[in-house]
Amino acid sequence: MDEKLKFYLKNEGLEFIDVKQGYTKCSMAIVGENSVITADYPIYKKLTKIGFNTLLIEPGFIELEGHTYGFIGGTCGNLSKEEIVFSGKFADHPDKEKILYFIKMQNKKVLWLSNAKVQDIGTIISLYCQ
Repeated sequence: MDEKLKFYLKNEGLEFIDVKQGYTKCSMAIVGENSVITADYPIYKKLTKIGFNTLLIEPGFIELEGHTYGFIGGTCGNLSKEEIVFSGKFADHPDKEKILYFIKMQNKKVLWLSNAKVQDIGTIISLYCQ
């Protein structure tokens, strides 16, 4: 992480969680403040150990142009504390039901931008205020 960014984030009182992954946001669908979906086992293991509610899913089954597959963090974003939006549907993902149940258990409503297969579009940036 860039040292200037780290300085400002520390000044805001944010806690850092060290994982050996260069694309942590890409690898995680942030469902809630302490709830995450990931296909990355080391991230799953670390977050679960420190008390996060974490769902581990099968990697793949997410479209990403020019690549074998994309990542769940690039498919979604939170519109509010009650709504999460995905770029498409998990039509052929083997963990589709687990993903939807996990989100439901966080009291979130799912919105779909498309009826097509879910696609990694880089992420959907959340702009709501808490």
